[in-house]
Amino acid sequence: MHDVQFLSDEWLAAMDGAARARPVPDPDPLADASVTIEQVVRDGPRWRLVVDQGRCSVVAGGDGDPDVRLTSDRETAVDIATGRRPALDAFIAGDLVLGGDVRALLDNRAALEVLGDLFAQVKAETAFS
Repeated sequence: MHDVQFLSDEWLAAMDGAARARPVPDPDPLADASVTIEQVVRDGPRWRLVVDQGRCSVVAGGDGDPDVRLTSDRETAVDIATGRRPALDAFIAGDLVLGGDVRALLDNRAALEVLGDLFAQVKAETAFS
């Protein structure tokens, strides 16, 4: 794969491919998890990570209300994605806004931690400029 532009349609497709190709351990900690996390970039796209009882996908847009919504501008999204800025710092500064039922993140924290570096390869092949 060649470098893809962050937040482009091609990037979203690569993220979805990585999510759907997730190696499933036995037992699968995500087997009982169902959570939808939406990322809204105010000057860019909106996309969702969907975890549905072990099946994972990334979709552009999305209908209905997600469990959790993360909203930021493009610069903050880039800084978080590249590791230049921790999400917690952006949240404390008001540059990353959490919405929806934040308890869904807490309730599914242990399960979501198994996702780990699921998107590491896509990140390595992403152009952030």
